[in-house]
Amino acid sequence: MKGRGYGRAQRGVEAAGIFVWAAATTVLAHKVASDLAADAAVVVAGLAIGLIGADCISGIAHWLADTWGEEDWPIVGPAIIRSFREHHADPDAIVRHDFIETNGATSLGALSFVAFAAALPSGGEGAMLTRAAVFSLSSALVATNQIHKWAHAATAPRVVAWLQRRGWILSPTHHAVHHTPPFDRHYCITTGWLNPLCERLDLFRSLERWITLVSGALPRRSETPQRRVTAQ
Repeated sequence: MKGRGYGRAQRGVEAAGIFVWAAATTVLAHKVASDLAADAAVVVAGLAIGLIGADCISGIAHWLADTWGEEDWPIVGPAIIRSFREHHADPDAIVRHDFIETNGATSLGALSFVAFAAALPSGGEGAMLTRAAVFSLSSALVATNQIHKWAHAATAPRVVAWLQRRGWILSPTHHAVHHTPPFDRHYCITTGWLNPLCERLDLFRSLERWITLVSGALPRRSETPQRRVTAQ
């Protein structure tokens, strides 16, 4: 089922993005596998760095889209902000999205990372570490919306539920904190590992105060009906 404002042109671009990302990532995976045989420790370290980086990027992107901007902004409005605002108005809408709508935008965003990895020199520990990190980062970012979708689903595939229970990916219980008033916590939605640290540092609220101080812009000006009703 298509979300509101999701047109055929956007769907076509996102479908192409998924295909190109998958093809490019297959090539990158072959290189990472060769690196693994050469220096497993460096590659494993890179994979871990990429996974943590994906959780960080998912949190920043989620916070930005939830907090700032409008759905009618050019490009980023319909491609990114729209889906996040729809999600707070109807949290279960993501469960009704098909594979392309769920994963298309993240595939397009991850392509830049894969292109960077393709330009790296073949040898050297630095190149191997970076290649593994980019492979892990890109793959986890593309999977983020699917992981988010599973966190809202009534049931998840058995292996997914196993990963959720062990904290390897975002779990429904962990993500439920974000959908509890005032809806300004637990933005990281890949693994959720960084959410406790962000809360301890008061990271996102501190950034909001700083941005308001500098620019005068107010966070969450375009509140959804769901937020307004729940907050009353």
